[in-house]
Amino acid sequence: MKPIPHISYSSIVREMRQEFFDCYADTFELVVKASFQPLRTRNLCYHKATNTLLFCNIHNGRVHLIDLTTGKLRWYDHHLQTVRDIKVSDRNILTASWDGTIRAVDFDSLRERFLFTDPYMGRSPYLTLSHDERYLLGYSYDSDKNPLLQGNKIRRWNLSDGRFINDYGPLGTHRSLTRSGACVIHEGLVYTISDSGNLNTFDFKTGRLINQAVVEHDLRSMCLVPEFHLILAGDTNGYVHFYDTCTRRFFQTLQFHSNEVTFMLVHPEKTNHLFSCGFDGCLKVWQLPQGRPIASVDTGNSFPWAFRFVGKLAVVCGDGGDIGVFDIQEVNHIRPRGHIKLFREAFLASPVGSSRVYTNNPSLLKVVFKSTGEEANADTTDSVMMVMNDLRVLHTIFRDDKITGTLDSSDSVPWKLFPVN
Repeated sequence: MKPIPHISYSSIVREMRQEFFDCYADTFELVVKASFQPLRTRNLCYHKATNTLLFCNIHNGRVHLIDLTTGKLRWYDHHLQTVRDIKVSDRNILTASWDGTIRAVDFDSLRERFLFTDPYMGRSPYLTLSHDERYLLGYSYDSDKNPLLQGNKIRRWNLSDGRFINDYGPLGTHRSLTRSGACVIHEGLVYTISDSGNLNTFDFKTGRLINQAVVEHDLRSMCLVPEFHLILAGDTNGYVHFYDTCTRRFFQTLQFHSNEVTFMLVHPEKTNHLFSCGFDGCLKVWQLPQGRPIASVDTGNSFPWAFRFVGKLAVVCGDGGDIGVFDIQEVNHIRPRGHIKLFREAFLASPVGSSRVYTNNPSLLKVVFKSTGEEANADTTDSVMMVMNDLRVLHTIFRDDKITGTLDSSDSVPWKLFPVN
């Protein structure tokens, strides 16, 4: 008697799903309903411990959290205006806003823990933390409230009890009507840039000004590169100015982008590789310390504001398009991997090279016939949505294997998307 071959139930289910998918993908497509308008994202943060992406938005005080494992979306609205910067410290979400405040919110409950501000604090575009994460530094445009002030200011608070400690500034006379600035902390010093064209160095504890270096440019973004004793300052014209922290002088200027340099970040593993984005719509890679160009890719976003590394990926957000996910394993060949559209109470993820999608709220989608553009009836919509809206799509975008129309995995999700090294 011949043995009965073993047939996996899950493999049968996968084959049936794929047959349905192939059939539907040839005939139908999923389209976002006109009543849903994607948000314009201003900044983002990745919390590795919980595998969560956090986003803040333009002209919108809402902060969104996307759990990349479960596909769950959460949000809160503690700010009254645009949130410009966002970071996570332990279980605190820290956000700086145009409403003139910095707020600390509990990661789990999303309840506000601390409000950092004072009556003279203007719009706040930037925040940073000391290396031990005991102290919070917040940048602000105090001339918003006092037009006689000619410079920006930085304040320091104790993160454990919300107590104000000292400030740093003024940071130099404004060069333009548009305000800008950022700061970093390194080896007991606070380095700060602003629209004044100054790179100022302050003593972290006392707030005393130690050094001031000046370039004739409106500085907008900065990046610390300790390995090479560098601070890089990007300006509104696409140039990056190289500052030596040992000699305390600018020594080199290179053009990185054809428009404003909005964000720079050193790769966490390859510290001689600098990534940058700018208002020319590109994400670029540079060899340090020389600043030699390695690669460039069009982000599909005309105004990319910021990006973060998520494992071997870069997630780029901005004002002129979708949130883009890019594979950066080979730095000389960056490849687009997927897109995310963020809405007030929903998000949509779609991988490159597949018709499948994932959304936490299927009601934002409609099913239409590819041939005519007509909307399908309710029964057809339910069937198509059941097959083509799949949580595994989100997982596939944020994994290392090649994206195809087939999602060959079990019904459960046993993998860790971003293993902790």
